[in-house]
Amino acid sequence: MLIRDSHDETRYRVTLDDSGIQGTGTFTWPDGSRYEGDFSNGSLHGQGVFTWPDGSSFKGEWNNNIPNGKGVFTWPDGNTVEAVWNQGVALPDESRAQAETARLQAAEEERVKSETETRKKTEELARKVAEEEERLKAEEEELKKKAEEARRRLEETARKVAEEEARLQAEEEKLRRQIDQKKLKTEKTARELAEEEARIQAEAEAKKKNEELARQVAEEEERLKAEEEELKKKAEQARQRLEETAREVAEEEAQLQAEEEKLRQQIDQKKQKTEKTARELAEEEARLQAEEETLRKKAEEARLRAQETSRRIAEE
Repeated sequence: MLIRDSHDETRYRVTLDDSGIQGTGTFTWPDGSRYEGDFSNGSLHGQGVFTWPDGSSFKGEWNNNIPNGKGVFTWPDGNTVEAVWNQGVALPDESRAQAETARLQAAEEERVKSETETRKKTEELARKVAEEEERLKAEEEELKKKAEEARRRLEETARKVAEEEARLQAEEEKLRRQIDQKKLKTEKTARELAEEEARIQAEAEAKKKNEELARQVAEEEERLKAEEEELKKKAEQARQRLEETAREVAEEEAQLQAEEEKLRQQIDQKKQKTEKTARELAEEEARLQAEEETLRKKAEEARLRAQETSRRIAEE
């Protein structure tokens, strides 16, 4: 049965309860341990490779079930200890300690390099997000300016419409006064004609004059009617222009409202995009932090293994 003792002096001793094995071969223990190499009188003796269940192994010279001579011990994580062994104990080797120190320094440099690259990536992402936010703020400001200009144009149009309505009302009032004046004048002329008719009843000349006046009154009435009709047409045209202006104002308001809604939707889309970019940045930072923590743990494990190796070498 294979036993790897916890005591430092007998850590790599192997117990094999079979004295009949001789020569080169392979032996596997019930716990999964395996030896391939030379045997002598049932003992591991000569060149051979022993593999423990945890994945560690020793390849080199064996003497009576114990590593003795040149050999390499490999830990489960792949780290190796190459040395000259004496009854299962690795003899001190200054070059091996220096190599382990160089390996740890290289690992530390790689960790620092990785942290620097991670920091640069994070700063670049932060810069891009800041630039995107600045650009979105500028676009939002520009959209606000456009909306303000549209509102000012609408107010200016409404003011012009109000002025046009006031002007048309003033013209209509003026036309109405002119019509009233014409009616008063016609009524006065009619009164004068009646008086003239009463006065010239006894005179034929007066009758002729009355007929002439009547004709003139009729012509005047016809003219006044024509003027009244013309004024009505102008008033109707003015109302039509007012209605057209009101329709144009309504269309302009609808267009401005549509533009404002479109601008609002664009702003919402830009905000959503910014939020998405911020979330992606946060996820990337979390991932980078996790990678950095993993690298730090690996470096710490390597350092601890180096300390353990140095301690064992010092103890041996």
